Amino acid sequence: MLGEVLKSISSGGPVSLPCSLYEPMSVLQRSAEMFEYRSVLDKAATFKDPLNRIAMVAAFTASHYAHTLGRFKTNFNPILGETFEYVDKRVEPEMFFFAEQLSHHPPLSAIHVQNSKWTFTQNSNAGETKYQGSSVILDTKAKTYLTFADSEDKYYITSPCTKLHNLLIGNPWLEHYGEVSVTNLTTGDTASIKFKQAGVFEGVQKKIGGFVVNKAGKKVIKLAGDWTSQVKAYWGVDTQDFKKDDSLVLWEVDSEIVSESTHNLSKFALSLSSDDATALPTDSRRRLDSIFLRQDEINRATAWKRVAENKQRADEKDRNEAWSKSSGKAKPESDIEAGWKPVWFKADKDHSGETFWVIDRSYWDERQKCLDANKEPKIELAAPWVAKTAVDFAQYEILFQEEYEKELANLKKEKKDKKAAEANGADDKKDKKDKKDKKDKKEKK
Repeated sequence: MLGEVLKSISSGGPVSLPCSLYEPMSVLQRSAEMFEYRSVLDKAATFKDPLNRIAMVAAFTASHYAHTLGRFKTNFNPILGETFEYVDKRVEPEMFFFAEQLSHHPPLSAIHVQNSKWTFTQNSNAGETKYQGSSVILDTKAKTYLTFADSEDKYYITSPCTKLHNLLIGNPWLEHYGEVSVTNLTTGDTASIKFKQAGVFEGVQKKIGGFVVNKAGKKVIKLAGDWTSQVKAYWGVDTQDFKKDDSLVLWEVDSEIVSESTHNLSKFALSLSSDDATALPTDSRRRLDSIFLRQDEINRATAWKRVAENKQRADEKDRNEAWSKSSGKAKPESDIEAGWKPVWFKADKDHSGETFWVIDRSYWDERQKCLDANKEPKIELAAPWVAKTAVDFAQYEILFQEEYEKELANLKKEKKDKKAAEANGADDKKDKKDKKDKKDKKEKK
């Protein structure tokens, strides 16, 4: 498998990895896993003291990493225009999650999540990926904001880096290091939780710790725990809800891994791929590569993955050529500059004046109108320019069946050629050994 990957990379052409290296979900679905413990935010909304609330926000942010333990496979890169919607009904109030892939070159996604108590928005790009021998470091450079319905306070959140060790040889293991940082942009209060990096002869370091610091710069609440299990708070001063020396577990893991056959996914993660007949044709659930991977049909999944990648490249080429013709320039800097228009998000500014994409119109309101009229959300609900592009997943078996059959045949041929090459290699190795043995016998005589 590694040889195939390295051969694809060294060829200089497009790299299409086999689906055996993937989990059966896209990056957009994986981002929804952050909300497995959204009850921590619901509880944070019950605290009126901003110091207690920011401690809960920091604990919620640390909880994002518990589901990464023991999971080393990657996720499908979202197709340009891909969406993912999810309604979490586990507890009241219901939570509504919506994400859209705004750009493929460079990668940029936006999510908008809310219930009646809080609203969470995030823009995430590919960030920086660094390779160190057999390890890879990922810093997503995500920008995240959080607000609560009963307050004018606005929180800005940053996250640590992730490093995957032994990517090529040995037993792979994953660590998170750096800092979870939460800043109340209104009051100036901050909270931070540090993730320790492993040393040269150390394995993954799971212990985490930090403090809530008030606007005067005083440490008022200590935070400690383990990113795989819990975060606990220790109060150093009196606050509205707690006294000095009080302690409380702010977050504790309770997810259940189902089995290795389900890629070590929790029940919540599995629910993100549950069928939803009313989801948009652009929804991640409708990706045929993901659907067949969930059924362990690796070749069929890989064939559809290649079809999607080829179609996306063709769409991009057409878009870029049209842009170059009209602008007189060689190449656009992004899909958006080339003319792709995000459907559900619009460009705005963040607190530092940089571009930040926010929800433009309520998908959930428009979806409900369709359901009330006994109509499924159609591609026209998104935008007419999305139809028949690489992200029109619902049309794949109609539009691209011929391309799929070709890719499936290519995969079978590649497998056959690989076996033949291995057999020839074994024969060559045997011939060399026989020649060496004969030479050794001759020299002994």
